[in-house]
Amino acid sequence: MRNGERTDCGVRLLAVVVDRGLGSRVLRLARKNGIAGGTILLAAGVGVPWAPAWADPADEEKDLVLMVAGAEALACAVPSLDRVFHFSKPHRGVAFHAPLSALSGTTHCTAGSSDPDAKEVAPMFQAVVTIVDKGLAETVVEAAESAGAHGATIVNARGAGVHETARLFSMDVEPEREVVLVLAAEADAEAIRTAICRAACLDEPGRGLLFSLPVKNACGLGG
Repeated sequence: MRNGERTDCGVRLLAVVVDRGLGSRVLRLARKNGIAGGTILLAAGVGVPWAPAWADPADEEKDLVLMVAGAEALACAVPSLDRVFHFSKPHRGVAFHAPLSALSGTTHCTAGSSDPDAKEVAPMFQAVVTIVDKGLAETVVEAAESAGAHGATIVNARGAGVHETARLFSMDVEPEREVVLVLAAEADAEAIRTAICRAACLDEPGRGLLFSLPVKNACGLGG
């Protein structure tokens, strides 16, 4: 980031949330469209009774598939995934992609300069990611819903760090964690972040971490 501006390495993070067991199918279809591979995380969908069509019923088991891809592969993969999974229908899943500022560890998708002639489109959504101790995900979800969110995806995780260092970002590195992903309208994102920080006491050392990403494109979010 230079002079307060976002940098873009020309590669996107593609995230797809589908019913448990369908993650492998997502990866197979993505490979056919030029995306070399990805990671499947076991998750749970959390919604509310008044949620729009994209928010799934409470506590359904989900697969969260994370992939990285260039613009050309995304242009093929996202419509193909939508045709197969029908994200516009209620409870069928959601897919979105967001820009990455850097990428390492893969030879299949190389970071480079973004297209200077490409027209920049303002994001319509934000992906709000919160990492908290195990057992606090519901607190985060309730706070997000109170501020206008219509659902979330919860992923079980754990802290990690080198053994010489007992703390990372002022947090113990070993305890189990929960990662809460909320897709929020741009206009609601700040209120949701504020509500989560207050409810989870994230201003206190070691209580958790929150960050958000601009979502460039999404399907399955229609109300």
